[in-house]
Amino acid sequence: MEGNLIRKIKKDYNPVKISAEDKREKERQREEMKKRGVPPPPVELYFPDYWPSFHHLFADEQGRLFVMTYEKGENSREFIYDVFSPQGIFLGKINLPNYGGINNPLPIKAKHNHLYLIRKKENDYHDLVVYRMIWGSH
Repeated sequence: MEGNLIRKIKKDYNPVKISAEDKREKERQREEMKKRGVPPPPVELYFPDYWPSFHHLFADEQGRLFVMTYEKGENSREFIYDVFSPQGIFLGKINLPNYGGINNPLPIKAKHNHLYLIRKKENDYHDLVVYRMIWGSH
């Protein structure tokens, strides 16, 4: 890739410990791969004490950055997203549903002050959910 660095964003974060449940889930996924005949990666599972500082991110057309952390949200299927301005200024945190789970997040997009996401329902059907975003002055 060629280009110029536009900005770096630094923010302190609260480390999130990798739970025994998270480890069991990774091991279960590895066993499922074997059952399906898919060879798992030829490495031993290694678990550090804490998750990395973020899971994934996306941006809107204005350049605001939404960064999914490993912090759990208010509900069991929500995670905390840190939101940054186009200049890299921390605007705040929001809870967003991640109905695919930490290992398989469903897509979330932001455009024209709307947030679009897929919500997996208990009966395995999916809903498209649209939120309107209202930005205060900063």
